[in-house]
Amino acid sequence: MTTATGLRITDLTVTYPGPRTSGFGRRSPIAAVRGASLDVAPDETVALVGESGSGKSTIARAVVGLVAASGGAIEFDGTSLTSRRDRWARRNIAMIFQDPRSALNPRMSAEASISEAWQAHPEAAPEGVRRDPRRRRAAVVDLLAQVGLDPDVAGKRPTALSGGQCQRVSIARALALRPRLLICDEAVSALDVSVQAQVLQLLVSVREARSLSMLFITHDLGVVRQVADRVAVMRRGELVESADVQTLFTDPQHDYTKELLAAAVDLDVSG
Repeated sequence: MTTATGLRITDLTVTYPGPRTSGFGRRSPIAAVRGASLDVAPDETVALVGESGSGKSTIARAVVGLVAASGGAIEFDGTSLTSRRDRWARRNIAMIFQDPRSALNPRMSAEASISEAWQAHPEAAPEGVRRDPRRRRAAVVDLLAQVGLDPDVAGKRPTALSGGQCQRVSIARALALRPRLLICDEAVSALDVSVQAQVLQLLVSVREARSLSMLFITHDLGVVRQVADRVAVMRRGELVESADVQTLFTDPQHDYTKELLAAAVDLDVSG
């Protein structure tokens, strides 16, 4: 039996093809992530922060296999994700994206989007839902209730829902797989401020109720205190600092971290 060790990223490098220097010239690779190492322990939330283009979303996408690692290693509970990204990884690691509308199929109802996960991963499905439409609807309604949505949302498509409702459906869909790690890639940045607070509280509640690990990616230090146990700071593809939340906010070590904190304070004052 594998001991739960959480997510471990070691010396991760991710490169993309750069622009051609001429019509037939070779492309020089651009390193989006360079030698990043990061751990997320069981039942822990780590916030990965940095400005746009710093590489934080690339790390998330590398973990779930949406981009290939050029070097280094990614493991979850001792299983290598650099060589095994199939059903096992998709079942145990769920991702919530920034744009809640584009993350959902516009032609599918909330019920269809959520229950689709059980077709791909029947081992995660509650008993009987794949054969009995009534049980399937009841299981979907239960998940919707867990994310604060009414039963009638099950029959609605994304175009009939608000952005906050769409993101809650996305969270319900992720929870349908009963994952052990939840990756939130700017999961509240596209929402109105009042809705952001509600969804953040939902994510905290879900994490506690299900004993999940969470990698929370954001450019907004204002939300970090609400969700995270530890914070890792990225700049230009490199991790420059990592500390528990209290230490990072009260005693930052890297100049870039100090700049981010100063900018966050300025925004609070001007707002």
